[in-house]
Amino acid sequence: MSRISIIYKSNMPIEQQRAPLIHEFASMPPLVPMRLAIAELSAQHLTLTAPLDANINDKGTAFGGSLTSLMTLACWGLVTAVLRDNGLDCDVYVAESTVKYLKPVREELIATATFTDDSDIAACTEQLKAKGKAKLWLQAKVVLQDGTVAATLSGKYAAFVRQ
Repeated sequence: MSRISIIYKSNMPIEQQRAPLIHEFASMPPLVPMRLAIAELSAQHLTLTAPLDANINDKGTAFGGSLTSLMTLACWGLVTAVLRDNGLDCDVYVAESTVKYLKPVREELIATATFTDDSDIAACTEQLKAKGKAKLWLQAKVVLQDGTVAATLSGKYAAFVRQ
């Protein structure tokens, strides 16, 4: 397995990180057929989208694996972007997650990730600088066009400073 080629630099402002994140997503073979895109990116949230036709199951609804992948990647991308914004070059991993499927999705998949109240970015940054590793808690949800929540993810992500 080859390592993804990184095309970013530490201290890259959050608003300049769309292209590097899309490049990293495109470098992961299982993600290419999902056709995901970044809709919004800030220090507080990341919203990813994917078309239903590329993520459809035999029932004509979004495949559960695609929903989970989109939420997991939204969380991963948010952590990665925020740490870069804070000058840290880290490997980020999902350590654990819980997913709930609440409603079928029959339209474009839209997943938004945010940090939970338990995540303190400043403290995480300091811990990464001091110890080289830290944990962050995130949440993501897939929301339908009518505002109904279709799926949720709660997760713990681990970050390790690259050597």
